[in-house]
Amino acid sequence: MEQALDFVLLDVFTDRVFGGNQLAVFPHAGELPDWFMSAIARELKVNETVFVTGRTGNGFAARIFSPHGELPFAGHPVIGSAFVLADQVPSDQFELNVPAGPVPIEIVRVPNGQQIMLQSPTLPLRLKQTVQAADLAAMLSLSERQIAPEPAEAYSAAIPFFCIPLADPESVKQANLDKSVWARVLRNCLAPHIYIFSFGQNGDIFARMFAPAVGIDEDAATGAAAVALGGYLAEHDPAHNEMSAYTIHQGAEIGRPSQIRLEVSSGRGALASVRIGGQCVLLGRGELSDAAARLRLSESP
Repeated sequence: MEQALDFVLLDVFTDRVFGGNQLAVFPHAGELPDWFMSAIARELKVNETVFVTGRTGNGFAARIFSPHGELPFAGHPVIGSAFVLADQVPSDQFELNVPAGPVPIEIVRVPNGQQIMLQSPTLPLRLKQTVQAADLAAMLSLSERQIAPEPAEAYSAAIPFFCIPLADPESVKQANLDKSVWARVLRNCLAPHIYIFSFGQNGDIFARMFAPAVGIDEDAATGAAAVALGGYLAEHDPAHNEMSAYTIHQGAEIGRPSQIRLEVSSGRGALASVRIGGQCVLLGRGELSDAAARLRLSESP
């Protein structure tokens, strides 16, 4: 009989259960058929499911699936997987190899536990995409004065996001996506996913993410969007210097508050690295039934 497949359920980018972003991790997945991993992700219906496929010289290899398909990289799945695997490595630094490339991981001790930091495997690149302020306001159900004067621009580090600065945190809270306007102005663009944000005090950023293109009305905590925002801030935050640190607050509007630490480093006038991180909470453990696990040996139904 094949060994049952065990999994772990986590809340990521939070220090309390039922906050942050949900994740399932299969830490002993081995080599599973693509169709089987995709079917599990659809069945579990959490935002992402990670399958750890084995050890590497510097850590582990893994694949990331959402209910809509495989992702080359995503922030909260890497952070959560590193949290699960941390007790299997001899040091506080290792790598998680995902399709986008090797992701350096660091475990940082904090007063109430540990914070998992990752360095993005690719630097965020700016994409050419322009939308008029009037369309942005209509899409977000806001007035034009609530759109900040700084440009809205698209950045991608494997997943593209349209970063839209708003005038203040209250405007971020008030935003309500009009999908009919989104369909008209963004559906067919390079970066159809929306990341709105505004600055608070002392490096705080308040953000929300909408991705109707992949069926996500609103996300609780979006690591890949935070990486994209790092590219934006390196170019547009006047306070940015060689290393700037921010705390992104996301998810409160949908009842899943989260915090993402964002570190943006530059050197010789160019972006050098983007790191994101946060805490994780174990929600529960389980395993697939023997009947479900045996399906891995069969052809796609």
